[in-house]
Amino acid sequence: MRQLLNVAYSIRAEGLGPDELEQLDMELGMTEDPAAEAKAALRAHQEALGLDFDDPDAPVEGAAGPDGLPRWMTEDEELS
Repeated sequence: MRQLLNVAYSIRAEGLGPDELEQLDMELGMTEDPAAEAKAALRAHQEALGLDFDDPDAPVEGAAGPDGLPRWMTEDEELS
């Protein structure tokens, strides 16, 4: 069985470049996807801190000023 899978992989991977081989390996579960691994670690950390999001994959929306910059960048604050 293992030999059959090796032959199938060889046929499928024939002619692929290094990046394509890495993508194929990730799709087959032969390697970990670093982005997915980092996202899982971030979510675990957020849960440990008690942070809960309705949709964790939603883009972050900030309160931008009229020029598109965050308000904290446009407000002048006197430091003493």
